[in-house]
Amino acid sequence: MKVSIATAVTVSSLQKRHQSSTYNQSHMNEKTNLFHRKLILWLGLFLLLALSACLRQQETIVNPESDEDYEIVTLLPRDAIPAIDNPQFLTAAEADEFYDPNELIIGVEFAGDARAYSIPLLSSHEIVNDTVGGEKIAVTW
Repeated sequence: MKVSIATAVTVSSLQKRHQSSTYNQSHMNEKTNLFHRKLILWLGLFLLLALSACLRQQETIVNPESDEDYEIVTLLPRDAIPAIDNPQFLTAAEADEFYDPNELIIGVEFAGDARAYSIPLLSSHEIVNDTVGGEKIAVTW
């Protein structure tokens, strides 16, 4: 009998230790997650402050005496954004399957001929040269 009581006490104490270590690990994981969240929040705040300081430095207002005081800054070389010259169109049924129903478009109708130009597509091309209703048009975004 004494052996089984001692065994039961030992098993019970081991279970308590295991539960305690599981609780400690869980508690430490929560503390670590909280620490990481706070660290990310502070780093993000620091980056925002640094970015705003940089932008404030660039916002200096210059009151030039003439046009010669202006400098034209070009980010992309000439013709770096290709125009769509021969656009291909989908049928209404195909467009319903391919495009989101809430997608923004530029719509053109002329002389009974209608076209829809996807704004997300135009954002990467900026211009479409097309013929609508027998008239040549340029759709820009």
